[in-house]
Amino acid sequence: MGSHCPFFKYASTRPAMKRYTLLLGLQLGLLAVLSGQSGDPEYILNKNFNGQAFTTFVTEVEAAHDLQFYYFPGWTSELQVVQNQTPATLSEVLTSTFADTDYHFFIQPNGQVILTQGKTIRPEIQLMDPAEIAARNSAENVAVISAAERQLKDFETEWIIIGDPAAPEQKPRVKLSGFVRNTDTDRPLPEAIVFVEELQSGTTTDSLGYYELNLPQGKYRILYQSIGLKETSRNVQLFAGGQVNAGLGALILDMEEVVVRANRQEHVRSTQMGVEALKIETIKQLPALLGEVDIVRSALMLPGVQTVGEFSSGINVRGGGSDQNLILLNGAPVFNASHLFGFSSSFSPDVIEGFELYKSSIPAKFGGRISSVLDLEMKQGDLEDWSLKGGISPVTSRITVEGPIVKDRSSLIVSGRSTYSDWILKRIRDASFRNSRANYYDLTTRYKTRIGQNDQLDASLYLSRDFFKLNGDTTFAYQNRNAVVNYRKGFGEKLFGTFSGIYSHYRFNVGSDAQAIRSFDLAYQIDHLEGKAHFSYAPDDKHQINFGAGLINYRLDPGSIEPDSPESIVVPRQLDKERALEGSIYVSDEWTVSDKFSVQAGLRLTQYLFLGPQKVYNYQENAARIEENIVDSTLYSGGSIVQRYGGPEYRMSLRYSLGPNSSLKAAFNRNRQYLSMLFNSATVSPTATWKLSDSHIRPQTGDQFSLGLFKNMLEDRLEFSLEGYYKLIRNMVEYKAGAELLLNDRLETDVVNGEGRAYGLEVLFKKNGRKLNGWMSYTYSRTRFRADSPYAEDRINQGEWFPTNFDKPHDFSFVAFYRASRRFSFSTNIAYSTGRPITIPVAKYQYANGVRLQYSRRNEFRVPDYFRWDLSVNLEGSHKLKKLAHSSWSLSLYNVTGRQNVYSIYFVSDGTTARGYQLSIFGKPFFTLTYNFRI
Repeated sequence: MGSHCPFFKYASTRPAMKRYTLLLGLQLGLLAVLSGQSGDPEYILNKNFNGQAFTTFVTEVEAAHDLQFYYFPGWTSELQVVQNQTPATLSEVLTSTFADTDYHFFIQPNGQVILTQGKTIRPEIQLMDPAEIAARNSAENVAVISAAERQLKDFETEWIIIGDPAAPEQKPRVKLSGFVRNTDTDRPLPEAIVFVEELQSGTTTDSLGYYELNLPQGKYRILYQSIGLKETSRNVQLFAGGQVNAGLGALILDMEEVVVRANRQEHVRSTQMGVEALKIETIKQLPALLGEVDIVRSALMLPGVQTVGEFSSGINVRGGGSDQNLILLNGAPVFNASHLFGFSSSFSPDVIEGFELYKSSIPAKFGGRISSVLDLEMKQGDLEDWSLKGGISPVTSRITVEGPIVKDRSSLIVSGRSTYSDWILKRIRDASFRNSRANYYDLTTRYKTRIGQNDQLDASLYLSRDFFKLNGDTTFAYQNRNAVVNYRKGFGEKLFGTFSGIYSHYRFNVGSDAQAIRSFDLAYQIDHLEGKAHFSYAPDDKHQINFGAGLINYRLDPGSIEPDSPESIVVPRQLDKERALEGSIYVSDEWTVSDKFSVQAGLRLTQYLFLGPQKVYNYQENAARIEENIVDSTLYSGGSIVQRYGGPEYRMSLRYSLGPNSSLKAAFNRNRQYLSMLFNSATVSPTATWKLSDSHIRPQTGDQFSLGLFKNMLEDRLEFSLEGYYKLIRNMVEYKAGAELLLNDRLETDVVNGEGRAYGLEVLFKKNGRKLNGWMSYTYSRTRFRADSPYAEDRINQGEWFPTNFDKPHDFSFVAFYRASRRFSFSTNIAYSTGRPITIPVAKYQYANGVRLQYSRRNEFRVPDYFRWDLSVNLEGSHKLKKLAHSSWSLSLYNVTGRQNVYSIYFVSDGTTARGYQLSIFGKPFFTLTYNFRI
């Protein structure tokens, strides 16, 4: 005799079946209640079973009366039947047998007898099918789901019941949380879509794959989706809060491709605006110069993101400087995110999941930069199997190893990359490059382990080093070192906390040994030590509250120079070291006011202390800040407070739904930045130095207002957004003409704090489809700066507004991916932008038997416009599952038209005449073939 439900086995007295019986009779027991039956059917027992083993009793009664008993066998191993009379009804015998126990029973009209422990099935429970029902009964009953046991089965077809339907007190709303993973790699899936069909709403998983929903009690079908993976679903009946986990696998062989639509709805339904995200799968499809997939440069194809030159370090977001972007790798700031002066980003694509770029609606948990946050998420190792993958391109080789330390609990991933790029430099037309040498490497590792059911320990390490020798003379070397330890802990169903320790280090050295008498080594470094705690609290389905605190200790060595040989006449010099503390506390709440209106509001309070020992120069009052006006200096002892800054930072985002497929959003952000980068060229170089705010150089403050319209069309196959913004920047740092920024202990005499303003309009069309995907964006933006002062020495451009180096009014990007088959795909992108501003000579005159140049106003002219078209073809290996190794080939053509885009314009005077020169890095089409493998 077997159960009528295909999802479990019924508990008869047969030993083999008893071993697997999990009290699922409770599911069927409620069926009688649902049917409206108020009493138990009468089954008459003419035999006296008094004193017999309960299991023997069940066997005989089932055979004689066509009954089925459902129960957990361990309950009745010592139980004997109590029967006081003959004949007797089955109800009477069970009542007397269970009189001194905590067992209860229910007899259904169809002959199913359900036994429970501790709880009585009540007739008020609403109707549910047998396969939908499960309830709390005992610690041994591992298939029954309760608030204390929230690890659930991954079956799409069965109903998962969370909580006790017989509980006397039940909340109207409960919290459903869980973890979503990739079943092929066993890694967590960040930004996976969790969508409730009945409510037509949902959420996305966080960077660790976790999600939270606050729902009314009821029955729901939950969809789990992620790009490139097969969707799955869970049927859930909620009586209490609990956890539902899900796994998504790859789309392979004959499976139908799934087009994820819930994430497209987030485009409209999310409260945030100005947030862009790219997965590594998309980034890898972009045409890559020399086969190098560039994580950071891929952001340049998004609206509102620009750069001053083709291979410039850093990016400019909505009119902000390259130092105004907070670049985070697994939570740690990276001070120089490029290799070889911007040739490639310093992150291996094999160890990055993707990124989120916050141009607006910056969460309150982020601080320290005023323009944007680029949050890079590192992959975690495979929890199931060890694997090896890598790639070979014309300039680099990379290799990644990952696998479980303890299967299904802890994992490790180690990835390394190195270059052999000298040969490519010899192909550049400029002689200074042809006689140069360059190499770099980066190493990334991450260890992650689960501790108990709700806790996780996550540790990562990142190292990178670059070496460049220019024209056989000057050498440049710089390095990053990052270490992060995160501990995530659950405090019940509604509160989660993450505790982090972060260390970030950046150092550069510049040296020359061409002439022993002038050989030197110049060094600079900055260290960032941080401790922070972040908490997420969901009291109900209307609110998602985040709060936390952090403390940063900055240690900065502004520079030192030493002779590099015994013959050198260079005089050793060491600038005073700088120290500072930055503390912060924050709170934010995302409040769903109604289906149409939602608010995300946050407040971040920061306090900055610039500490001694320090020597501060005092300048004559009512006079320009120049060396001639220094009157004295003040010495501060170690640990004393030299200067204090601080204040509130406001975060506000609003969303109003105009319909099921469109919404209007608005946002306001205020951010403070206590660390500025100093460089006196258009592009960032490795010798750019970070400077702490002090008594003279004030922290930057940025206010941004933004408004946007978001709409989905053609059944979510086309996404449209229109965003406008206006930004005000106070105390923006700019250098004076002829500024000396290295080894300068009076930097305040060569830089000024001014004001900036930026405004723009961003348009984005995004196409979603099975074969053809991509986007097209256009940005119109202007960025201006002004440094005015009563004193001519402290004015730039006579105190008038002028375009910044990164003011590029028109920017257009087009990206398309076409998958012709499962093995063959094609991609292309087009980039156009207005040329960046420059200052050039406009006249010459004779002076002291030589030619002198008269320059234009600051940034009055522009270099020629920029245009580039790239192509890429990708060929995947066989998709057979049982292969020793999987491989792929990628052929890229960079700069198809061979346009000589201007990298820089410079002028050289020989004493009688002045000549101007244009430098282009890649002025011809460039082919690249890359091989990738995975074992």
